[in-house]
Amino acid sequence: MQPQQAPESREELIRSEERLRVGTESQPAGKAVLRKHVVTENVHTTVPVEHDEVYVEREPINAADARNVRAEMGEAEQEMQLRAERPVVAKDRVPVERVHLAKNEVVEDQPIDEQVRHEEIEANIPEASRRRR
Repeated sequence: MQPQQAPESREELIRSEERLRVGTESQPAGKAVLRKHVVTENVHTTVPVEHDEVYVEREPINAADARNVRAEMGEAEQEMQLRAERPVVAKDRVPVERVHLAKNEVVEDQPIDEQVRHEEIEANIPEASRRRR
């Protein structure tokens, strides 16, 4: 006949520990705005312009030419059309550049320093009560 063992007590301890779960979440980080505005600046330049200047020329008629020219007395008038250039300014609007916002997604490693806890269980069993195998 075998000795009967006392029913075992089922009281137990559950050991737990924390484990680190690391991931990412996306969140707004600001807003980029592309805005244009008008700036007025003064431009100084020069442009060459022409104009007519009138002056009176006098030349004596020599004896050889006097025979071919009629000498008439009386009032007379002579007109000459004069011209002058003036600067003319026109403004043209022309497209010069296409500007837009773009972004790059940059992946970089970021270190995480965090503490995790775990439980440890110690048994303090008198030598005489230890199970022998």
